[in-house]
Amino acid sequence: MGEKKTILVAGAAGNIGQYTLEALAKQGYSLIGFDLDNKRNRGIAKKFPDVEWIFGDIRNARDVEKGVSKADAVINLIAILPPHSEMNGLRTNAVNVDGVKTIIEKMEQSKRCKHLVFTSSAAVHGVGIPLNTLLTPNSPYNLEDYYSDTKAKAEQLIMKSNINWTILRLTAAPNLDPTAKELEDLEFIVNIGLNDPVEFCHPKDVGLALANAATKPLSQVNKQIFMIGGGSNEQYTAYDFVTTILKNTGVGKLPKSMFSTEPQFPGGWVDTAHSQEVLQYQRHTFKEYLKDLRDEVGFSKRMMTSVFSPLIQRHLKKVAKAAH
Repeated sequence: MGEKKTILVAGAAGNIGQYTLEALAKQGYSLIGFDLDNKRNRGIAKKFPDVEWIFGDIRNARDVEKGVSKADAVINLIAILPPHSEMNGLRTNAVNVDGVKTIIEKMEQSKRCKHLVFTSSAAVHGVGIPLNTLLTPNSPYNLEDYYSDTKAKAEQLIMKSNINWTILRLTAAPNLDPTAKELEDLEFIVNIGLNDPVEFCHPKDVGLALANAATKPLSQVNKQIFMIGGGSNEQYTAYDFVTTILKNTGVGKLPKSMFSTEPQFPGGWVDTAHSQEVLQYQRHTFKEYLKDLRDEVGFSKRMMTSVFSPLIQRHLKKVAKAAH
């Protein structure tokens, strides 16, 4: 099993966090889940009775220390994501950068906890990546928004630290219930460029990649950046990717006229040869995701969404017209 016995998953109640817990539990590790104290997260915690839960805030050093002091390694998934990251830059920086700084400081003070696995994003490489171009760990930063800027800053803090680290730059790993999101999340979708490259990776596979990054021998993962995606068979244009998901949730296919003709979506297709060789995580396809999505949303909810689809699409057309 390796030298690590207890792993702290920060952001454990999130979409990918839960899959990470499941993957680690199957491997027999003792687990600590860390997340905000609210009704939703308390409910999710009940689904994982064998996990020790610490409810706190990554911005609070005492809360972070409670978890780090008990762990041998940390997987950090906590971040404010787009579009919310762009609405309050100070808050985004406090969570995405200062929170990571606090984790590093507490790990540097620990005699036990010395390996950090960090979830970054292919978004740090910016927009306008040509189709068929594969991003690698050596591809340059091109920071377009608060989110990508904070991810790059956090990466730099980690790489300059005195702890062992592994960075995973993720591609698109959408939630299995996008209809549960707020309307502003759908508004964000229509700002994607028609031909922006998007690489899908099933959230279950991302969870497995994170689990394996934390449990592989350090000689295989230490001080490495891994590009995490579904591979060459899971690479799409943004329009095909988004409209396929929306059709399967009941919203319906959106016309191309609602999307930008200019590049908008940060990131692109990635070279996953090395990450797959080491982490062995690519197990699920986009087709399987769509089936999981339909099952998760359920027939009744899809039908209800389809009833309101004309109103949703009318609203999105107004948003798209104003944006473009």
